Amino acid sequence: MTKFVVSKNCNYCNICYNQLVKEIIISKSIELINHIGVSNLTVRKLAKYSQISTRPIYYYFKNLDSLFAEISAEVLRKLGEYASKDYTAHKFLDSGVGFVLFAKKLPHYYAILSIREFWPKQTFEESKADTLMRSKAAKADLKIYETMKTFSLGMALVASNYPKKYSLKKIVNLQLELYNKLIA
Repeated sequence: MTKFVVSKNCNYCNICYNQLVKEIIISKSIELINHIGVSNLTVRKLAKYSQISTRPIYYYFKNLDSLFAEISAEVLRKLGEYASKDYTAHKFLDSGVGFVLFAKKLPHYYAILSIREFWPKQTFEESKADTLMRSKAAKADLKIYETMKTFSLGMALVASNYPKKYSLKKIVNLQLELYNKLIA
């Protein structure tokens, strides 16, 4: 377990420390959910897994529902970071490549997308990432968009399970190859 030192000379250390503790709890929650499932998660199990008492968990999160809301927001934030970057000269493909890279580099976060309990009011179809992908595809044929989206979802599943098999170059080339076939 990492020990944290708060400097008395820094006004921001308490803010940084609090944010760091909250991020660690969210990250550990995501890991544990992937190991035991969301229905088996309790604050006591999370505390034991994180090697902390339950007190900091309750300090930052009123209950498991508020923790789940933070996990959902964090997963969507990370996905948005990957989906909004420029990977190719084709803006249309960037969000798909970003989605696959998200799954490859953050497989525990990617797995959260498939857990229904995290999306009671919002399905993936209505997510910010999907809205971003649709806006980039606005001028493209909807059938091409849907095919590329399905391909990206499948590729993300494979990349999350076999991360060493797919480099950024390979992901981009596979996306470009399919896109070129679709527009031909």
